[in-house]
Amino acid sequence: MKRNGLWLVLSGIILLCIVGSLFVMNWADTNGDGRNEQQDASVENSDETDSMNEPADTSESAETVVNEGRYTDYDEELVAADGFDTTILFFHAEWCPECRAFEQALMDSEFPDGVQILKVDYDAASDLKKRHSVTTQTTFVRVDQSGETQATWVGYGRDKSLDVILENTA
Repeated sequence: MKRNGLWLVLSGIILLCIVGSLFVMNWADTNGDGRNEQQDASVENSDETDSMNEPADTSESAETVVNEGRYTDYDEELVAADGFDTTILFFHAEWCPECRAFEQALMDSEFPDGVQILKVDYDAASDLKKRHSVTTQTTFVRVDQSGETQATWVGYGRDKSLDVILENTA
């Protein structure tokens, strides 16, 4: 009987170690700022990406330039950037599992040209939250180039995909 009890205790300890290791490995994939290595690489290459977003053809036609879609951190100047007909602010909190799930879905998505989603720090952007009447994280706000609210959608508990975000903020 003592052997069975000891075996059960050792099995439980091993199981806890495995689960704990998986948890630590998942959190170790992020840097202290909550971004993973894939995001860091995209930030480091942003200068290259920005130059690639510039129009290659400057022919005589006065066509509107449409930039490659992107998901990046919020910067007020990006709201008014030319070449994006859809700008959506994503109010994201690092501590929010729903926000992390949306972020992963966005990082795994291929953005249509002319669409940008700007990640706003929910905890730090009090003025933006007030301006757009945001009361909870996972809120997506479509804005025009002057930053005025066009549509608002709270994604908490909803499907996590770029298509769903675009559909609900159209």
